[in-house]
Amino acid sequence: MQRKREQGREAELFGDALSRRPNAVAYETRRALTEIFPGKSILESDDDDFDVRAFGAAGLATVEVRPSPLAELLTRWRGPGKGCSERIELVMLGVAWQQHPLFVVVLSYFNGFPRRRQFVIADTPAIASTFFQTVREWCHQPRREVLVFSEGSWTKSRELFESISRTTFLDLILPPALKVEIQRDITQFIASREVYERYRVPWKRGILFVGAAGNGKTHCVKAAINLIKVPCLYVQSFSSRWDTEQSNIDAVFGRARELTPCCLVLEDLDALVNDKNRSFFLNQLDGFEQNTGILTIATTNHPERLDPAIANRPSRFDRKYHFVLPAPAERAAYVAYLNARLAEELRVSPSDEKTIAARTKKFSFAYLKELFVSSMVRWMAESGKVAMMDILLEQIVLLRSQMSERAAAAEGPDVD
Repeated sequence: MQRKREQGREAELFGDALSRRPNAVAYETRRALTEIFPGKSILESDDDDFDVRAFGAAGLATVEVRPSPLAELLTRWRGPGKGCSERIELVMLGVAWQQHPLFVVVLSYFNGFPRRRQFVIADTPAIASTFFQTVREWCHQPRREVLVFSEGSWTKSRELFESISRTTFLDLILPPALKVEIQRDITQFIASREVYERYRVPWKRGILFVGAAGNGKTHCVKAAINLIKVPCLYVQSFSSRWDTEQSNIDAVFGRARELTPCCLVLEDLDALVNDKNRSFFLNQLDGFEQNTGILTIATTNHPERLDPAIANRPSRFDRKYHFVLPAPAERAAYVAYLNARLAEELRVSPSDEKTIAARTKKFSFAYLKELFVSSMVRWMAESGKVAMMDILLEQIVLLRSQMSERAAAAEGPDVD
């Protein structure tokens, strides 16, 4: 009977608060909670990263969703074999933490843009504050996850972390000297904090990977992150619907400074930085703020689009590595690598590997991979009646034609 009365009061809480004007929702919720929990301390926060359920799932507290007719848990399918995820929109949670009983109310609503309020109800202000800080500090650290910044907010990607964990320099084919130099550069930087501080040199590093698409930059970034084993922050875009690019850039570098040592990845830098945000970006990258412990790795397919203040000033990106089309030795090594990964009945001979490498001049690593994938698909479509080597040779001609067409399209039409 008591629980039914509580459920009624909780339903009344949500219904009454959400019926108010958007700018009064948080106030009305807090006022109602003081009536439902007289004598309790109430801590209010708009921090989206305060994730009590994740904290409970890690075994650090007991968390249960209190039954309510108005509880909203949005379920999203994550894809084949990946299960579902839930996002709390409107709910009251019962929490047991270090022998303290608490409640957490989660409230999502719209006030010109999406808003979220969370209320921690505890016996004393000290318990509420300590619980909030403990959960927030735990949530702040990525655990076998990559922090991905997009649309003005951070998400944690376990899938990207696992992809990085499977990527090493062992299966990255580059000129040997280049591969060794990159590995030495990043490992020495991470291990050299005391040396930098002893000589009063800022312990930060900016590395720029330059080159046409398909020549190993992304693979190298993943291998580098996997090698140094520090938190990774990956930026997809500085633009968002609700915030300015300046505030998003500030959020990116602010979070990186809190997680040092870390690796900040800016893929396709020429697309991230534009005329409107360039000045603010440069200030964050190399201004008054200390970026101690941040290894920034940026990539670009179009170095000519980068402002000289970004590309040519040593204190910003002091090392540049150029990823060019694979030379004969790298092509031969990659062809052998791809051939070895085929099913036995599809593999070609070592002499055929040499022929393929010789005939694929100016093919990028991406095009070489496409050569083997498309040839394998054709071989299966032919039910194995056509020799794999014959298909590979035909696909080389086809892909080279496509490369020529794309190059012509990129140059634009002739103008008399």
